[in-house]
Amino acid sequence: MFNTLLLESSKCYIIGDGNCGFRSIAICLGLSEDQWPQIRHELLEELLQNQDQYKKVFHGDFNLIQQSLDFEGTCFAPQKNWLIMPDSGVLIANRYRVIVHFLSKLESNTCFPLWEDHEEFQEHRAITIAHVHGCHYIKVQLEGEYPMPTLMALLKHHKHSFAAECESFYKERIKMYTQFLPRSSADVIDV
Repeated sequence: MFNTLLLESSKCYIIGDGNCGFRSIAICLGLSEDQWPQIRHELLEELLQNQDQYKKVFHGDFNLIQQSLDFEGTCFAPQKNWLIMPDSGVLIANRYRVIVHFLSKLESNTCFPLWEDHEEFQEHRAITIAHVHGCHYIKVQLEGEYPMPTLMALLKHHKHSFAAECESFYKERIKMYTQFLPRSSADVIDV
């Protein structure tokens, strides 16, 4: 669906060293891709500082997500330390107070900050990360009033009233997305 909305200029080369997801997040946030260790550290800090809430959200996957973030190396990250999406989108949204869109051939979804107040939320700032070729993440820039992927399923049971307000605010764009979905096949993107 998003292949007509993806801008060639928004696709930038990201080093494929097992840290590409964290590199993509850094670029989306306006940082250098070399600041990926900072992103890893901040997401791990977010997870551990709020572990009681996140254990409820992630259930049995909490330890797996923690392991994926806990990597201190400066070289190729083993697969166990790769970014886990879309689940890590919850951490990204909460830590950086942004809307996170995740695009892939298997699923595309949106995550709003779960527990943040209006004052801290960077209103209407969205970042988009796409999973391509089955093993690589890139930053994507969506423009205009693009269709917004549906809310992550696991968030439906754990969102604060603020996340519900965001979902309501973007209701028409989410509805537009669902109208474009193929009726009998998975959402397919070509990046």
